[in-house]
This record gives sequence, structure tokens and C-alpha cells, in this order.
Amino acid sequence: MAEPRPRTLISRLRRPIIAVTAMTAVAWLLPLFLPDDSGWRLGLPFRIFFTVIALLGGLFFLLLETPASPPRRRTGLAVVTRVGLVYVVTVGLLVGIGVVFPNFDTPSAGEIVVGETPAERGEAVFF
Repeated sequence: MAEPRPRTLISRLRRPIIAVTAMTAVAWLLPLFLPDDSGWRLGLPFRIFFTVIALLGGLFFLLLETPASPPRRRTGLAVVTRVGLVYVVTVGLLVGIGVVFPNFDTPSAGEIVVGETPAERGEAVFF
């Protein structure tokens, strides 16, 4: 039985490039078809953020398709530490982007709703 031919870089890049292009096209072209009163707001910072995340996702899947290196012996603590580090970096990045480019307007000091009961304050915020 013959060994399978190693995949070339172009063949490995094809699927991630198609996926990233399709996702990015949605983020950049969708606002052109939305009416102004739709309530959807896809501003420039969001589209840039979405494009960067799509590119990073494409890179992630490209890395998944790279040939594996010989296995090394790892302890359970090392694996948990690496998974935790990836989680903290990912969540930190997403929270940081959300703080810098919020999707919702933050209320100013004059817009803060004060009511007598929590139900009244919640109703005022909701409506």
C-alpha cells in the first residue's frame, strides 16, 4: 500500500481561505442590505474585529491540519495549565474588545434610572 502524498500548502490553505472569505463578506456586505431602522448596528470597529477573529479562526484550523510532531510526555498539570492559559487569553481578548468597542451605548450620569423598587427600575430600563 502506497503512502498518501503530503498535502501542499495551497491545498491546506484552500478551505480556511474560502471560510474566512465567506465570513468576512457577510460582515462587510450585510450592512448594505439592512434598512437603517432595523436596529442592527455593524459599525467599522465591529467589522474590523470580526475580520480579525475570522482570520485567527482560519489560522487555528490551518494549524489543526499541520502534521503532528512526535508526541511528548506531558503531565496533567501542564495540560490543565495550557488550557487555562488559552481560556484566560481568549476571554480577556473578547472582554477587552467589548470594553473598547461596546455594542451598546453606555448611559451617562443623567440617564441613570432611579425607581423606588427594583421592579420599577427594571421596567424603566427595559422600556
